[in-house]
Amino acid sequence: MLLTSIKKLACAAALACVAAFVAPTDASAQSPEQIRAIFLFNFAKNVEWPADAFADAKAPIVVGVIRAHEVAEALDRSVRGKDANGREIVVKRIDKVEEAVACHMIFIGRNDRTAEFIEGLKGKPVLTVAEDKTFTEDGGMIKLFSDGAKVGCFVNVTASTSAGLQLSSRLVASKN
Repeated sequence: MLLTSIKKLACAAALACVAAFVAPTDASAQSPEQIRAIFLFNFAKNVEWPADAFADAKAPIVVGVIRAHEVAEALDRSVRGKDANGREIVVKRIDKVEEAVACHMIFIGRNDRTAEFIEGLKGKPVLTVAEDKTFTEDGGMIKLFSDGAKVGCFVNVTASTSAGLQLSSRLVASKN
């Protein structure tokens, strides 16, 4: 039952992600890493973290990138001079769950430790993003996917809500 709800929400959210985040410009001119960076930046702009997730009102949004060096570089370039909801975005390369807990969002590149990060961050206000096939079904929050030239995402609303994160309606759409 829960898995069916996640799948229904995932389908609706995928459409919202594609519509909200893939710019009408020539996306084929951008590298896959640049496209992932654009998605991550837009996720940061469309998530509300609990107030106690930040040290103070001026604290930055910290995005941890795990085993995806090219994505981290593209994200560094994409966020330079920009902010998300009035907060600077800081990109960190991390490798341990203990480091991920200090982040507000993480992008997990392809690796065999994804389950370890999902478990270690369960219930914590850290938006988790990855491309693993079963990421959202395994408890991750946002799974990016590619279908040819199209890029989209599936959202596990249950996981994000239980972590105290509020996702913008731009990120999560519902079908009635």
